[in-house]
Amino acid sequence: MNANVPGLEESPKPPTGRPEITGVLPLGPTMLRIGWRVSTSGSEDNIEGYFIHFRPATSAEKYEKITIIGATSHSHIVEALIPGTQYELKVRMLNCFIFTTHHKYFRQS
Repeated sequence: MNANVPGLEESPKPPTGRPEITGVLPLGPTMLRIGWRVSTSGSEDNIEGYFIHFRPATSAEKYEKITIIGATSHSHIVEALIPGTQYELKVRMLNCFIFTTHHKYFRQS
């Protein structure tokens, strides 16, 4: 039994693999669509959602974060971007205990 979580028989397991960004499509001067796939050798059963982190590529500021609930989502529209600015985007898988490493991509919007 796990001493940290009463009633939990096994330690929580992180999602396997990591999301791989498949493309970024500008939808206008202030928005883009990011798509990803999950590169896993096993099941997506332990994935509960995704984090999308983004910021201007030349910025040292903290990333803004969007939380996507649901393992079946594999794209999202990021809005309210600064026209003509290159962005750094990261996608991470998550479950209620742990999240994965990210994959990043740069895109001029």
